Amino acid sequence: MSQKPLGEDGHTLAEMVIVLLIITVTIGIPILTFHSFQNQKEIDYFIELLAEDLRYAQQYAYAHEKMIFLESDKTSYALKESVYSKPLLLRKIPAGVKFDRGTISTSEIIYNHNGNIRKPGTFYIRTAKNNYKVVLLLGRGRFYVEKM
Repeated sequence: MSQKPLGEDGHTLAEMVIVLLIITVTIGIPILTFHSFQNQKEIDYFIELLAEDLRYAQQYAYAHEKMIFLESDKTSYALKESVYSKPLLLRKIPAGVKFDRGTISTSEIIYNHNGNIRKPGTFYIRTAKNNYKVVLLLGRGRFYVEKM
């Protein structure tokens, strides 16, 4: 039987560094794309939540026969029965999301006691990657959100 000389049964440092580099790159790429995917899903969720909140405002106004106001600033928005009342609900606006005025501003979104919007119009939601147009229609308080 022949014996192997010592030091010939392992890998060199260069080979191990190359393998570690390949593994690191293979793991790192999905992590970077996941972060971008997560941010987009957070914004998509916010848009859906805003739409649900507008429907809630309409239904609450109709059911309780009260006017409902949408009040917003740069970091949050709230639904209120009056300007000075306690919010019915309060939501945070994610970073990178901005409301822009179209034919109306968000402060002009008011549902009458019968569930109709007081003033129809359009406002915009700006994000880093996408822009959205929210159209509030006259009559029955209907609206839709459109990706631009």
